[in-house]
Formats: sequence, structure tokens, C-alpha cells
Amino acid sequence: MKSRPVGGTSTAWTANGSRSATSTRWTQEAAASSRAFSKKVIRSWLDGLTHVVAPPKCCLCYDLDTPPICSECDAKLVPAWLGGCPRCGTGPTADCPFCIGLEGLDGARAAYVYEGAAGLAVRRLKFHRLVALGRPMSERMLPVLESAFPDADLIVPVPMHRLRMAMRGFNQSELLCSAFPQDRVRRDALFRIRYTRQQARLRGKERAMSLRGAFRATPEVAGRRVLLVDDVMTTGATLRECADTIRSAGAVWVGALTFARELPGV
Repeated sequence: MKSRPVGGTSTAWTANGSRSATSTRWTQEAAASSRAFSKKVIRSWLDGLTHVVAPPKCCLCYDLDTPPICSECDAKLVPAWLGGCPRCGTGPTADCPFCIGLEGLDGARAAYVYEGAAGLAVRRLKFHRLVALGRPMSERMLPVLESAFPDADLIVPVPMHRLRMAMRGFNQSELLCSAFPQDRVRRDALFRIRYTRQQARLRGKERAMSLRGAFRATPEVAGRRVLLVDDVMTTGATLRECADTIRSAGAVWVGALTFARELPGV
């Protein structure tokens, strides 16, 4: 038997030039070990991903092993749609002080007041990327949809610009539509055609100016009753611009449904 140097190492070969059984066995064992290590790394990565997508604890308090929203945090969500105002469902009368910012919308509802647990849920979903919250948040919006907007033809999540979508990896407004009737959800009926600064960093008038001309609607909305869906309403600038765009494309009615809403004076 002789040795043939290969790449600075010594490999055992038989007289006829074939590898010895010992060398072949070592190569097979090394390959098996490499595969096992790769599987371990992949399994570890998937476990970490699972923890992000479906955390084992409450996504809000992190204390109770009842994901993704525990009963204690659920009880802290303050409803925002049980009032008598026919336009927003928040105030007690038609002369509602909470309809400020809803100009351009034929109707608007929010499932919860943007404070405490509801505000935390929005921030954990959007900025902490706890996408496991998307479905339960959508399920809590579903009764509002069925009660206030049963006649909506199309349910349209507020779109993100493709650059922000690439950075964040998901559109929270789309996740909030996951529990809704999917035959009515349209993710491609409205597009964001211009990149804008994050609205949370702008004041009211600045928000309206930055959003002007930022959206484009498809002909599918013409003659339809369209319901916009977003995570939170603050000044209402984004929803108003979306509504104006959709109405200009021929929609006969445009409303909005959000998970939470900031209420003036609250």
C-alpha cells in the first residue's frame, strides 16, 4: 500500500489506485458528522424562529404560559366601539367629539382604545416583530367587522411601500386581516407608490403633506364598498389619504377598521 499526497494531506490508497476501506469509512463518518451538525444548527435556528413566530408565553406580559395573549392582558383591553355615534361608534351621540380626523371616511371603528394593553400589542407586533400576535388581534377585531361593516364588499389592508416591507419583512395590516373572510380581503387593490417617512415621527399637518399622492388604487374598487384595515388610528391622515385615493378610483363607500385608536382627550 502507498500513500498519495493530496492538498498537503496523506490519503491511503491501495496498489491499484483505489481508496482503502479505512479511508472510505473515515470519509463517510466525517460526512455523517457534518450532516448531523448541520441538522443541529438548522434545528436550533428553527427553534429560535418558532419562538419568534409563536412565543411560548404571553406576548404582552411575558409572565404566563398562555400564548399569545393571556386572559389577564385580554381583560385589560378597553373597547372603543360600544358608543352610540353612528359614524365612529365611540361617542355617545351624533355630535361626537371623537369624530375629529375622520373626514373623508364614511364610517370608522376601532376595536380598542390605544392605551395600556392595546397600545402594547400594536407596538409588540409592529416593532418587536411578534407576528404571532397578528391572528389573535385579528380575531378580536372580527366582531367589530361583523357588527359594523357586514356589507363591505372589499377588505383592504393599508399597504406598505416595498422598501419598508423589505426592511420589516411583513405588513402588520395584512396580518390583522388573517381572521376575516378571505374571499373579501384584497391585498392588491391599493398600492403605496411613494416612500414616506414614518408617520409617528411627524405632526398632523406634516403627515397629511407627506402622504399626498402616496397611494394608487386599482380599478377593482370601482362601484364597491371598501373597508380599510390598519393597526392604529392617531390623526387619521393615512386612512384619509387612502380613502381619497380609493374614492377617486370609483368606490361608492369607504370606511376604516383599526385594532386601536387614540382618542382626543383620553
